Amino acid sequence: MKLTKETALKKLKIDKEFYENLIHHLPEKVFYKDIKSRYIMINRSFADDLGIKPDKIIGKTDLDIFPRRIAEKYRKDDRDVLRTGKPKKIIEPYCPPGKKCIVECIKAPVKDKKGKVIGVLGMAYDITEKVNLIKKLQKTLQKFRQTFNDIIKAIVDIIETRDPYTSGHQRNTVKLACAIAKEMGLSKRQIDNLKIAASLHDLGKIFIPMDILNKPSKLNDIEFGFIKTHPCNGYKLLSDIKLLAPIAKIIYQHHERINGTGYPEGKKNGEISLEARILAVADVIEAMTSHRPYRPAHSLEEALGEIEKNAGVLYDRKVVKATLKLFRKKHFSFK
Repeated sequence: MKLTKETALKKLKIDKEFYENLIHHLPEKVFYKDIKSRYIMINRSFADDLGIKPDKIIGKTDLDIFPRRIAEKYRKDDRDVLRTGKPKKIIEPYCPPGKKCIVECIKAPVKDKKGKVIGVLGMAYDITEKVNLIKKLQKTLQKFRQTFNDIIKAIVDIIETRDPYTSGHQRNTVKLACAIAKEMGLSKRQIDNLKIAASLHDLGKIFIPMDILNKPSKLNDIEFGFIKTHPCNGYKLLSDIKLLAPIAKIIYQHHERINGTGYPEGKKNGEISLEARILAVADVIEAMTSHRPYRPAHSLEEALGEIEKNAGVLYDRKVVKATLKLFRKKHFSFK
């Protein structure tokens, strides 16, 4: 069929009516403004919200429709789009008469054939229900985190009640391990996992007899064998809890050493997680500088000398470097 001028105009008219009809029946609020932020077009959904017929809003601005503070915010967003010539997504309040909600609005520049910006085309979605749901979920998550932290604290208290000579050991180890992790640039998730692992790293000691834990003299080989079971015991208690599986792994490895002389599996360098390597150093520093029933506390310099001497042998070099920087340059303290 030959396309004549008459049929082309007729088709163009049909297409125009089709798209106008489509825009007017969209549930989203659609509008078009000129470079002075005057409304050139709004669809029926938007007009019905405002209680105004679409043709009655032509030539008006947001200052004629909305409270001044909100209208100025809308106009500022328009200016940003007109100035940059780039689309902009905004989450903002929307207050038609008798309503108060939140919308996600996408504003895009309209350009002529020469590329000059001549207006702003916008579409707004009501996301009030979504925002309220997110707020409820955030409150629920906050309560869950608080409960979770309370449980961790209760477990730490139980550990320290059974082994009073290590009272405060968990807390100090947490403080140093997290400081090292931050110094090394670990992610928030890694630091959060390390914080919990450091809090619970001696959990497995609840299975060790009290007379061994509190023995005022050096342990014999059999007694030390009992002590060496605590990473495995801690791992068994936590590994079946899906949420705590990454934490259980850190606890399991925190007595492994770079050269493979650690326990329980004698893992080496790359086989040991970074979090476990950090916890190993923090645990050694805190333990050495604390009093034990079988020996007095070592000085901080002695503890730092231990990790410095064995960097790359027992302890990760980068972890040692970060630890020494914390104490010697940034004056880290357990107090």
